[in-house]
Amino acid sequence: MSELEAKSFRDLDELEYDNDTLRFLRKKLDDFTIDVFRQVVKENKIHRGLVKTRLDNFHSKRKKYDSAFLTLEAQGFVEKKKTEPRLPILLQ
Repeated sequence: MSELEAKSFRDLDELEYDNDTLRFLRKKLDDFTIDVFRQVVKENKIHRGLVKTRLDNFHSKRKKYDSAFLTLEAQGFVEKKKTEPRLPILLQ
């Protein structure tokens, strides 16, 4: 491994955020997003993940759900698994 590669590689499990970044990330987790995360946790215990289209009122609140899932996925709380015929949302 070259010196440049050694400097640019960071183990993401060892990454620590400063207080300003943590406050920013915390603000992105509104009550709706936290409730969505709880639903994912519950469905992971019962099934092999949560399928968005099976959520109550998913179609009427699709944008809100998609935003919550995107936030949770971007922060590493959940991930989408590419399985057929559905895409379950799983805990990371």
